Amino acid sequence: MLDLPLSDHNSVISEIVKLGSSDFVCDFQKIRRDVLNNKQGECPHCKHTKYVKFGFKSGSQRYKCKSCNRSFTEFTDTWIAGLHHKDKIDDYLELMVQEQSLDKIKVELAINKKTAFDWRHKILSSVSDSDNDDFTGICIILI
Repeated sequence: MLDLPLSDHNSVISEIVKLGSSDFVCDFQKIRRDVLNNKQGECPHCKHTKYVKFGFKSGSQRYKCKSCNRSFTEFTDTWIAGLHHKDKIDDYLELMVQEQSLDKIKVELAINKKTAFDWRHKILSSVSDSDNDDFTGICIILI
């Protein structure tokens, strides 16, 4: 179970709000793809920086590493990996920034309450796993 103190939770929310949540959250899913498309990323398997675009899978850009020959998507090794309903993530983050309850989020997005709960804990867990001293926004989660 995630054990994130209330003060850390509040600092996460305030950092997201400081970024100008509406503008930032709308671009949230594009950030990782832009990093990888501009050859600024690395293979999540071997950390090699040479990779090529390798088609699409379920709406996600795929890449293939020239070193280890393994493929990966823009979401591999992020908290978004393996999530269904990726089209609702931006709206979910916006509601989370507004500090809406899980019940309100589930009604607004037409998702199961367990899904809303799991997403919240994935987000907060990925933030608590990162270096809290270096946290400047939610984009630190993606990279």
